[in-house]
Amino acid sequence: MEPGRTPPGAHADASRSFYTWVVVGMRVLVTGSKFWSDRRTIMEALSLVWEPDTVLVTGACPEGAEDLAARCWQRWGGRVERWPFDWDCPEGLVVIGRHRAMLRAGADTCLTFGSSTGPGSLCALAREAGIAVFEREAAGP
Repeated sequence: MEPGRTPPGAHADASRSFYTWVVVGMRVLVTGSKFWSDRRTIMEALSLVWEPDTVLVTGACPEGAEDLAARCWQRWGGRVERWPFDWDCPEGLVVIGRHRAMLRAGADTCLTFGSSTGPGSLCALAREAGIAVFEREAAGP
């Protein structure tokens, strides 16, 4: 943990005699292919990180892995943060700008479904930031 950085999902508790952090819940990033349709793999992966106070953080794609994960999480009663693209970003920075903002907001782990490659991908940036990344591939036919 960097000095002066608040742990994700934590807040300072001034009522305690020592300066401590109270962890409220984890933040799980989810990214993946917009063509992903394997609900079972998503549900199995999400069940490994499910806690009622864990926040699922994902993009705002209305289809594929991110949408399936968000709908599953909400069905279980969990909170979802959806991050749409900021189309006012300079050309070439829309995607990577959103990914960097998602990471700055805090994350404990990242789940990726399908291919997510390249230096600007969310899972690549998460790895660079020292966040554990777990990759899942779709089940075969």
